[in-house]
Amino acid sequence: MKNHNYIKRTLFLTILIFFWCHSNSQNQNNFKESNKGLWDAYYGLALKKSNDNFIYVTDLQQEFRQNAFIADAKYKGKIISVSGTVFRVAKDNYGRYFVDLSNVIIYFKPSETSSLGNLSAYKPTIITGTCIGKEKDDKVYIIDAQINYKELQKLDEYVQREIEIVLLKREEEKIESKRRSLIAEEQRIAEEQRIAEEKRKEEEQRKAEEQRRFSFDLPGRTLLGKMDFYIFHDREEEREEGTIVINITVGPDGNVFFTSIGRGTNIKSRDLRRRALSCAGTSRFNKISGKNNQSGTITYNLFERSFK
Repeated sequence: MKNHNYIKRTLFLTILIFFWCHSNSQNQNNFKESNKGLWDAYYGLALKKSNDNFIYVTDLQQEFRQNAFIADAKYKGKIISVSGTVFRVAKDNYGRYFVDLSNVIIYFKPSETSSLGNLSAYKPTIITGTCIGKEKDDKVYIIDAQINYKELQKLDEYVQREIEIVLLKREEEKIESKRRSLIAEEQRIAEEQRIAEEKRKEEEQRKAEEQRRFSFDLPGRTLLGKMDFYIFHDREEEREEGTIVINITVGPDGNVFFTSIGRGTNIKSRDLRRRALSCAGTSRFNKISGKNNQSGTITYNLFERSFK
């Protein structure tokens, strides 16, 4: 009974591990496909980076080319793992299949020959076998080889981690860029609000200033446009401060056709009075129905800021 339960538990764990591995493999394949450009670039770099677990074919060739004696002592008769891109899978003159990793010639174990179907030209791989050194044809030979799926899996995991870091950094950069854009937008809105507030205050000040300098009494009528009244004159002594009241008569069309100096005027300067009469005569009010003219007054208060 105990053996039966043990077998059931073992079978359950085996199935669980199988589905986990299958799911993990599927996820990795999906990851490769969705990030193919990055995967190819990083995988190629990782494949060329010799380490304690494998040596890149170009590095192996270079070591034999630079000093065959040292390379033989280091690699000949020893089991090594080489990484590289498959150049071709072919037959030699004796009908034996071999893998050419750019002039590193690899013969597989008879029991592993079927795995040659997993290799194709330009496919990256890692192969483990016994190095027999460099032959007269200037090629390095490896025998009794097999595909090192364990190292390939490690390489896949390493590349995936590196790409995930890159993608994470990109996402962080996007978030940071968006944050900076939001800050810039907030600053732009704040600046626009500040400018609008300044303009509003300036307009309020202008209106308050205008009310101090200018007013009119003409019931039911509206002044069209601004009445920015400034008195221009050349001599400092003519800068007289006070009030000028102008009597006006306005037609139904809103035009002023009669002006005269009215009561309440305390400015004595003829030039200032003349200019006030001219300014009042060019004023324009809204039109009204009917044919009757309308009389009223325009008052100018002159003080230091009225002069330019």
